[in-house]
Amino acid sequence: MTDLEIEKLIETARKKGRAEACEMFLEHLNEFRLIQEDHDEYDRRQNIRDYAAAKKQIEVMQPLTFGADIHVLLLTDRLHGCAKGLREYLNNSTDMTVDFAHCLDKVQVIASQKRIDVLIIVGLQKDSKNYGAIQAVKKKSPSAAVIMHAFLDNVIKNICAENSIVYLYDRHDPMDGFVSYMRKVYARESTRVLEGQATEIKKGLLHSFLKFIGVAE
Repeated sequence: MTDLEIEKLIETARKKGRAEACEMFLEHLNEFRLIQEDHDEYDRRQNIRDYAAAKKQIEVMQPLTFGADIHVLLLTDRLHGCAKGLREYLNNSTDMTVDFAHCLDKVQVIASQKRIDVLIIVGLQKDSKNYGAIQAVKKKSPSAAVIMHAFLDNVIKNICAENSIVYLYDRHDPMDGFVSYMRKVYARESTRVLEGQATEIKKGLLHSFLKFIGVAE
C-alpha cells in the first residue's frame, strides 16, 4: 500500500469520526517505518563489512581448477555485499562461470538460457518467493546442487528444512573452505543423478526383456 493510499484511508476514517484511532495508527506506522529504516541501514552496513572481508580473502587466495565447465548462480535480495564478494572470489580463484540474481524472475531467465550446476542462496531472503528458485533451477537442471550460504541460526535451518536444502555453509567461515565444500557437493549430486539414471535404464532394459519373453506386458 502506497503512502497516498494510506492518507486517503486515514482521511476517510477521520470524516467518519475515528480521529483518535487514526492518530494511534499513524503513531504505529511511524514506529514501523523507523524500525524498517534501522533494518535497511543495518543491511547496508553489513553489506559493506561483508564485501570488505571478502576482498581481504581474495588478496591471499590460492587459485583452484575444477577442470569442468561449471555454472554457478548466486541468489540474494538482501546480502548484496556478501554475494558480490563471493562472486569475485569464485571468479578470481576458480574456473567457474558465476552469475547473480536478486529475484525469482531473474533466476528463471538465467536458468532458461544456460545449465545451472550450483545454486547458492546467500542469506535469508526478504521475499520468500525467491526460494522458488530451487524448483525453477531443478526443472531445467535436475543435477543442480543447492547450497545455503548464510549465518546458520535456527531461522535459516528451519527455512532449509522447509525447502529441502540439505547443504549448508556458514558464511562467516573461510571462502577457500567453501570452495572445497562446493566441489564435494557438486561431485556428490552429479554422481547421485548419474546413478539414478543408470538405475532407470536398467529397469527399462529388464522390463523390455520380461516383455520379450512374455512375463510382463
